Amino acid sequence: MKAKFTFNLPEESPDYNVYHKAPNLLSALWDYSNYLRHQERQAETPDTIEIMRKRFYETLLDNGVNLDELI
Repeated sequence: MKAKFTFNLPEESPDYNVYHKAPNLLSALWDYSNYLRHQERQAETPDTIEIMRKRFYETLLDNGVNLDELI
């Protein structure tokens, strides 16, 4: 299977930028997910961080993003 993306620049520059920066965005989300997991393990009150981490994943899923499917 092949996919080809075509953009009419400069009109579609915002769409192109999203496409072009998607790997960076994925990497940032994955890094932040790992950061939250680490903080949860190290925190004196891990419940608060666990709530934050769950909300982070809920927000991603609400927007159709599942990090486990992408990494």
